[in-house]
Amino acid sequence: MSPALGQLLALMALLLLQPPGTRGAQCPIPDIANGQLISAQNFTWGSTATLHCQPGFVPLGAASTVRCLPGGRWYPRVPSCVPGQCPHPPPVEFADLQPRREFPVGSTVSYSCRLGFSPIPGVSPTITCLQNFTWSSVPRLCQKVQCPSPVIPHGREASPRRAAYTFGQQVEFQCEPGFALRGSERVQCLAEGMWRPPVPYCDRVCDPPPRIASGQHSALGVKQFPYGFEVKYSCAEGLSLIGDESIYCTSEDGERLVWSGAAPECRLIRCPKPVVERARMTPQTFTF
Repeated sequence: MSPALGQLLALMALLLLQPPGTRGAQCPIPDIANGQLISAQNFTWGSTATLHCQPGFVPLGAASTVRCLPGGRWYPRVPSCVPGQCPHPPPVEFADLQPRREFPVGSTVSYSCRLGFSPIPGVSPTITCLQNFTWSSVPRLCQKVQCPSPVIPHGREASPRRAAYTFGQQVEFQCEPGFALRGSERVQCLAEGMWRPPVPYCDRVCDPPPRIASGQHSALGVKQFPYGFEVKYSCAEGLSLIGDESIYCTSEDGERLVWSGAAPECRLIRCPKPVVERARMTPQTFTF
């Protein structure tokens, strides 16, 4: 015999054994917060009723159907309606949630962007648990932090320029001829949206000082020659310096930097043949 048939036979037996004065009696209509019992038989003895909760609420426990017993009692005990729960909020790219276990209907949660990412302007980071136990829509919330475009006068990037510069990217710089880089040649975009080290700049410099035959200047190995830089020249042994011993980097027009003068020369100095009255030279020499 099936369980349903067994319950039906038990109910019929209860009806037959019911005292004549109680037939047609009703069970009380319970006052259930956020819900109500619905019955097709007006809560009469032997009828069943089902609990219907308001939106956002669910029956407490497994049983949501009760039966009216003799004496005006409901069996099982009349259930109650409790706030429903949403599942764990969905993941959002580049964002995190604060730890939490329960998400009742009507509650809200907020996302925070991870290091190196910033909230997209105008987009709310908060979602709500709705009455149908789902979450309100979750848009894209976070974007990579961007650094300002690194532009330096008289310089350029070593690689092609990008449309945007985001967290973690590195940039290398080069200066135009006649300029020297001041600062670090490589910078990186940080999580705060700033370049570190700071973006360098290109400073005007002189071209390398001219070399001379049979001599050298004091700036061998130096690569940059800023305003005011001085170099000195010297000649090989046996040669004399003709011209200014030193030149320095200066500006004639306030813009372009040039050396203050021409480089000297190294020459063999010749003296005239000495002449002494009533004397002669021994041995005879013609070049001094």
